[in-house]
Amino acid sequence: MMLAVGVVLLLATWESFRTNSWRASLVHPLLIFGATAGAWPAFWMPYCWKKFGHPLFFVAMQHVWVPIQQTFGRPSWHYSLFLMPGVLLLTLSPFAIAGTLYALWLAARERRGREFAIIAMVFVCVEAYQLLSGGMRASARYTITAGTLLAVMSGYGLERMVRGWFPMHRRACHAAIVATIALNLGIITAVSESRLRFSDKFRSVSPQVQFTHYIQDVANYLRPRLKADEPIIIDNFNYESNLVAAAVALTPEQTNDSFLTAARDDADPRPYMQEKHPRYLVFSDRGTLQRYLSLPEGCQSPMTLGNMTFRCVFEDKIYRIFEVTYR
Repeated sequence: MMLAVGVVLLLATWESFRTNSWRASLVHPLLIFGATAGAWPAFWMPYCWKKFGHPLFFVAMQHVWVPIQQTFGRPSWHYSLFLMPGVLLLTLSPFAIAGTLYALWLAARERRGREFAIIAMVFVCVEAYQLLSGGMRASARYTITAGTLLAVMSGYGLERMVRGWFPMHRRACHAAIVATIALNLGIITAVSESRLRFSDKFRSVSPQVQFTHYIQDVANYLRPRLKADEPIIIDNFNYESNLVAAAVALTPEQTNDSFLTAARDDADPRPYMQEKHPRYLVFSDRGTLQRYLSLPEGCQSPMTLGNMTFRCVFEDKIYRIFEVTYR
């Protein structure tokens, strides 16, 4: 984003020189933006170069870290390809996407709005490249910035559409557009509340900002049962142990005292269990605790490991909750 804005400002300054319309005030936006937006890279990039030998170390390392994070289920190339356009089409609505495309067409023909369109498209293209090359996780939340930029363009495009094509019915057109977008959000919200096959996908783009069903179900079970000062063990499935902790509404003290597997270098929970005696264990057959705790599949009869007895009290498609007693 900063690169795109900087290039646009440089081009505007160059254009003023080229057309002999240069004034000192025309350089002010470039200088102000360079001093503010450039302050952080000016510090951070030399630091990374000195420390790691690469000025964009943390950007480049995303291509190493993201595949590690996706060891629980790496999405297909096709899924990554269609994620961004699919999410934007679903959340902004076809009406809004049509307005965005029209705004881009106008920007190519007219000067007005061209700079904003360039900035938005540079951002979208770079993000799409990162997504397809494995430098960014295929998650709906990472389309929020692109969606915001396209929504701004969409408003301009729709307004120009209405003015040019339906000048005598502007009020009716505005009402129809608002009703369509509201209906679109209503459908997303309704599907996200259902238990349909793809409802968790809709939850990831719902305006209510919801947890997935399998996390929310764990929270619904534990909230009325977990005491305020009681620690807990949460397995590392898809690096979500912090999300489960947030859904359960652990206090800061509980979070610090609990065993959140994704945040620990040593994932063996047994020493922690012997010391803290946590009552509840949130376990996943697809998590990382299974190498240390050989618990049976499904909610079967209680199982004893050493001085600990595990009794399954809850099960959904990802997690099981065990109540642990100690002798």
